[in-house]
Amino acid sequence: MGQINCKYHPQIAARWACPSCHINFCPSCVKRTHPRAHPQCPVCGKEVDSLGVANAITPFWRRIPQFFLYPLRPTALIYILALTAVSLLVSVVFVGFIIELLLLIAFVKYGYVVLEHSAKGYADPPSSSGGNLLGDLVLPFKQVMLLFCFSFANYAIYDLVGNVASHVFYILVTVALPASTMVLAVEYSFFKALNPVFLATMIRRIGVPYFILFFFLLTLSSGSGIAFDLLRDRLPEIAYVPVLNFLLMYFGLIMFSMMGYVIYQYHEQLGFPIEVEPEGAMPDSEANRTANPALQEIEILLQEGKFTEALNGLEHQIKLSPGDLELRDRLHKLLISLGDKERTRQYDGEYLSRLLAEKKATRAMEVFRECQRLAPDCRPANPAHVHDLAVLLRGNGEYKLVLALLNNFHNTFPNHPDIPRNYLLAAQIMAEKFNQDENARKILDYLIGRYPDHALAGEIRGYLNVLERMSG
Repeated sequence: MGQINCKYHPQIAARWACPSCHINFCPSCVKRTHPRAHPQCPVCGKEVDSLGVANAITPFWRRIPQFFLYPLRPTALIYILALTAVSLLVSVVFVGFIIELLLLIAFVKYGYVVLEHSAKGYADPPSSSGGNLLGDLVLPFKQVMLLFCFSFANYAIYDLVGNVASHVFYILVTVALPASTMVLAVEYSFFKALNPVFLATMIRRIGVPYFILFFFLLTLSSGSGIAFDLLRDRLPEIAYVPVLNFLLMYFGLIMFSMMGYVIYQYHEQLGFPIEVEPEGAMPDSEANRTANPALQEIEILLQEGKFTEALNGLEHQIKLSPGDLELRDRLHKLLISLGDKERTRQYDGEYLSRLLAEKKATRAMEVFRECQRLAPDCRPANPAHVHDLAVLLRGNGEYKLVLALLNNFHNTFPNHPDIPRNYLLAAQIMAEKFNQDENARKILDYLIGRYPDHALAGEIRGYLNVLERMSG
């Protein structure tokens, strides 16, 4: 009976359930082959069952404080205060009776407007404009006729069958009265509100929560009397009628708004059209939308331990969106955690190049460090980015990683124009940071012999001369 929440987003109400996996999903977690397709379970791929939109709506018993605040909102409060002010005229007995009757009609009509307004999904009270209050003015009289019919039927049963049957009928009518009021408010049909089959169907579709509603309404029906008894000794006699009227209207609006909200909560089961979609009920709701929807299914597969399926899904998504760095980052982390050297070498070279192209220096260095521990021969896919990464690592003081990055660059990328500047950088680090002057001279001799006319040839010879003088 309580709200069922999504397994992967515990703060969001579930909308679907997989009968095979026994997992509940919010709208953003299910898989759809196209926008209008029936949603599927991201774990097993089978179609999921609807939990009903009512599950995405906060249950009415968890909104009790809001119901008590409802009559105090400006629109409703002004209306019942105006009726209360008019009730001061009740001091003249006969005229007072007429005023009381008119006030009752005006309030009951507004109560039905509140009920219907709440049933459509609106949280704020409706305006008390003439259009709202003058439409179908017979509703209050229909309500009176309903009560008369129930009372007459109860009397007839008592007269024909006896006291026990009369009491049973009275209990049944009392339980069905909220349903009758709700039907009258949204259907405008006196006969439907009187039809026991129609009322029983409504109660059955709402289920156990209907009886919770009945309990609250039964409690609230005595609220005005209890409140008045607490205030009576502190009030002047002239204020008795206005204060009692205000309390009756206050608790009455709570009851009308609560009944309307129950229709809204179970509108799908009741087939009632609403005008305000419940938050979290729609697939594209802000509450459920993820930063990267393509990752949603992947994360679910990972949580369920389906690593192969998650890898295949990531590879497929990357083929569709090769520039999505978030997808590539998730794949990198998964490959590192699984120790998959081959795929790390295959995918992370491209990831490194894209990070460097996007000027994401810090993340590029982090990824390269992680790759070195698993796949030491992993390099940026674009050879031009090797020098960029080497400069970043040198600036960060990670000289061993620079040498590991530049090692065998001429074999990995034969005849690439960056060979001279990369190897000059490697020779400088060897000599200055690791005292490997001999190895540095060998590299410089190779460069002079292989690239005698290169733009860096003068700088290479100059650095070689420095090393030879230091050696001498």
